[in-house]
Amino acid sequence: MAVVTVLAVGGFGGCKGGNSDSGDTPRGKTGPAQRPSMESVARAVDGAPLLHWTGSWMVRGESVELDLRAMGDGDAMGTVERDGDSAEVIVIDGNTVLLKGGRAYWRHGEAGSADVPRFADRWVHVNGMVWGARLGELSPKALGRALLGVGSNLSGWDPGPAPGPIPSAVPSNALGFEVDSSVMPLKEGTYWVSAASGNRLAGYSGTDLPGSSADEGLDEESPEKTVTFAVRTGSASEAEEAYTRMASEVRTMPETLPLAGADRDDLDVDAEPPWNGCRGGNCRVEVEVANDLGPTMPSTVEAVVRVTLYGDGGEGKKKAGTCTIRMPAAAPERPAHDSCNVIDSRIEKIWNSSKPDCAPTECVKTTQWSTDANVTSIKGQVTVAPARLAAKLRARAKSAPTAPQKP
Repeated sequence: MAVVTVLAVGGFGGCKGGNSDSGDTPRGKTGPAQRPSMESVARAVDGAPLLHWTGSWMVRGESVELDLRAMGDGDAMGTVERDGDSAEVIVIDGNTVLLKGGRAYWRHGEAGSADVPRFADRWVHVNGMVWGARLGELSPKALGRALLGVGSNLSGWDPGPAPGPIPSAVPSNALGFEVDSSVMPLKEGTYWVSAASGNRLAGYSGTDLPGSSADEGLDEESPEKTVTFAVRTGSASEAEEAYTRMASEVRTMPETLPLAGADRDDLDVDAEPPWNGCRGGNCRVEVEVANDLGPTMPSTVEAVVRVTLYGDGGEGKKKAGTCTIRMPAAAPERPAHDSCNVIDSRIEKIWNSSKPDCAPTECVKTTQWSTDANVTSIKGQVTVAPARLAAKLRARAKSAPTAPQKP
């Protein structure tokens, strides 16, 4: 059963903010808190031209701070900061996530030493998330859908104790909609609502990032895992300005951008030795790399693959040598093919140790060869079609919704 508790608060906790709404009761003054329904909150979020998020969470012992303007259904722009080093971020349709940061910023992540200079000071396409957050889910339409999915299943409210910390910009008469882990599609957390301003969302706090997708990357060992955000509803003119700035920035990007975030799970590697054909200390292995990022991701990935050859001549599986190959670029549904030669004296020793298989008329020596293939490095790039994306953003700038009026 869905469990949501509404909390009326009269005080503040500490969190970076500054998004207070002039229509709310000032600090130090309290008024009677209205009890809006989750449906009314969801519809206010869904109809917002822009949601301005400021807040932070922890990843592997370091603070991540976000200042983000989210619009439409999966669009956003702003900055993300990791332990003092910042990057610009642009999100389009939720799945096109672009970052631009310096060397110091990229050193915080899992980018290899060769990738840091390749990524620094240019736009980079990241594979979905930013420090565990799907930023597109902070947009009005995406979050509104998730909140509406909860509201349609609720039958009443019970008061409860105020959780902490509370974002500093939450007004003193706000209501906290506390969602526990049984509520779908939302994750556990508290959505703070400004009842005096048309039931607008004013903040969020919890141990998960807001939204409906599973988080990856939140620090499980940190003593302070709380995610804390202040939220302000922006105007249609702010949304138009943000979209126009996004379009201008995207239009200047090159056609292809480096890809960050692709990992070994995004590749399918197969290495086939010839059947009974490794002789004279030399064995040719055919290698195939398939790009599993999916047909919707117009990417190419170059992988370095290390192949280990094993032979079994009847005395058990033994290592026979290795070869390393830099594969051609693999695109979705277009695997890359190449081969490498394992040159090692152990190949002949394993062959010589194999026992012949004798039939009535002849004896044949056979050796079973097998391989283990591992990707040691990945270099990817994505085609982004900047002119098409910029035109899409300009069109959205002209159609930004008008914020609901205060009652």
